[in-house]
Amino acid sequence: MIRSIEGLRGLAALLVALFHAYVYGKWGGQPAGWGVLQHAWLFVDLFFVISGFVMAAAYADRLQTPAMLGSYLVRRFFRLYPLHIVTTVAVILAALGVQTAKWLLARHGVVLGGAAPFAVPFFDPGYFGLEVLLLQGVGFLQMEIHNYPAWSISVEFWMYLVFGLVMMLVRTRWLRVAFSLAMVALCVAYFLRVWSSLVPAGVTLDVQGLPRGLLSFFLGVLSCHAWQWIGAGRATTALTASVAPTSGGCAALGLAQVAAVGMALFLVGRQDQLGVAQLAIPFAFAGLLLTLLPDRGLVARWLQTRPMQWLGLHSYAIYLTHITVYTVLDWPGRVVPEPAKHLVGLLFVAVVLVLSALCYRHIEVPWRERGKRIARRLEHGWPRLSTPAANPRATGAP
Repeated sequence: MIRSIEGLRGLAALLVALFHAYVYGKWGGQPAGWGVLQHAWLFVDLFFVISGFVMAAAYADRLQTPAMLGSYLVRRFFRLYPLHIVTTVAVILAALGVQTAKWLLARHGVVLGGAAPFAVPFFDPGYFGLEVLLLQGVGFLQMEIHNYPAWSISVEFWMYLVFGLVMMLVRTRWLRVAFSLAMVALCVAYFLRVWSSLVPAGVTLDVQGLPRGLLSFFLGVLSCHAWQWIGAGRATTALTASVAPTSGGCAALGLAQVAAVGMALFLVGRQDQLGVAQLAIPFAFAGLLLTLLPDRGLVARWLQTRPMQWLGLHSYAIYLTHITVYTVLDWPGRVVPEPAKHLVGLLFVAVVLVLSALCYRHIEVPWRERGKRIARRLEHGWPRLSTPAANPRATGAP
């Protein structure tokens, strides 16, 4: 993984978590007034762009047989699903615990929040069924309940399937580029068609469904093709192995990165004013990604610092665990005034980071390794049963 891209993913995950607490959760206060944070839900599209690039770079030339496709999907499934299910159940249990605590306190005359205990919907069996099947975000039913950011995880998985099938069936590079371009064009056309019948306030990328994910994902795939086409990947490897980059080249690259960051943040901060022009935001994310791929330059160096790398390593857990913590801290986050509100915010971030570290170590890594073992068996064929050898020592048996 390109280290600066890893750091970028970690920063995006933290911004999405802060958005859900301060803006979506209406904690308010100073952070909620920042234009970028008000629209930080858009960094989900950055995740999709990064994912498309990573999948194309890692798997495009490996998915040549049904066995390889099966191995790839097993790896992706075990990467996404275990933590998705655990955190979904955790959010439901956290909401149940909060409502039970409100009910117990209400019996003793202590009323917390505006709604009566259990008056807010916190569990829907039908929607939970869609979550179990990784179908909650593809467009069948849209609900802001349970671990609602995980809608993008369901979209991610089905995009993996689409990508894998295309890579297996379409072998030539130019046809893959043509397919990716067509997919991006179709998604843009979809949004323009849907938006044409809406009032200006309804024109937003803030939707759950495959078109939003596919647009950014295949922009990431195109970014990978562009990077390979200009030979930058090979050139960078050769350059770093032999000749140190010039200070002038690094300065120019750093300026390009700063400009790309500025453009992306400018568009994100004004999303609600852009109308159909907000379709430029995923393209801006793809442009930012391209400037970071050499893994050099001012912004890239900052993203490679130890704290940013830690965030990147735990970005998936941060993204999926923060709603559980937010559910527990929602009431104090709403009612505590500034500046004490910032203490609640710091507690929110601290607990999310600790919980993410635990989930990464005890859920993500073990299940990812199990997935890799199963995938390797698929790649090389399941071991056939054979008659035990007469001499156990001849087979190396204990």
